[in-house]
Amino acid sequence: MTESLDNRRLDLVRAAQQQWIAALTDLGGRNTLLYYKDRRASTLDLAQADPEAMDRFTGSGSIRLTRLFKDVDLRADAIRRMQAIHRKARELVEERGIRAGYLATGMARWDELFLEPAAPVLLRGLTITPTRARYDDFELILDEEEEVNPVHPLRPPQPPDPPRPPEPLKPPEPFEPPEPFEPPTPPEPIQPPGPSEPPAPIEPPRTAVALPPARHRSGTDGTLVSL
Repeated sequence: MTESLDNRRLDLVRAAQQQWIAALTDLGGRNTLLYYKDRRASTLDLAQADPEAMDRFTGSGSIRLTRLFKDVDLRADAIRRMQAIHRKARELVEERGIRAGYLATGMARWDELFLEPAAPVLLRGLTITPTRARYDDFELILDEEEEVNPVHPLRPPQPPDPPRPPEPLKPPEPFEPPEPFEPPTPPEPIQPPGPSEPPAPIEPPRTAVALPPARHRSGTDGTLVSL
């Protein structure tokens, strides 16, 4: 019962996530993934690039920008456009954390009342690295995989993610009995005081006194008398 409730809750969370993503996606005319426009500040058309260089680029995944164009004027225009693309892509990554450099392949168009849709079909991540301090050449590196335009109207529906298997229940830890109670050690008994000893007798003080030498004289009876 608990497992089925967890799976149901997980399906509801995924459905809500898809709804939030769809609500956050701008499908208006400002979305360049649906309404592409050729602008000098953000696009570079590779239709006029050298075909052999383009084959090496898409095959190896990396190339210098200046090797894609043999014509001098086309090369100079490509450098100016790539400078603007690199500056804008770096700004979006540093300030908003959004990756905006891609190689678009194919263009889908359809009729709308007031707008002219033009949606790239396949997108392949592109890393643009300047090779010189003057920004007059760039190293172009493609990601290994390409993806279908995430907001393309002809994008096939994505299958839902398979439900995750429930985590196995862990057995309860064995019960450990508490340690036996040890009574506190009783204090040692107080010893009664012993018989008091009599005080020592007080001896009279002894003082050294210098006395003058005794004079002796003989008494009339012949005894010595000390004066």
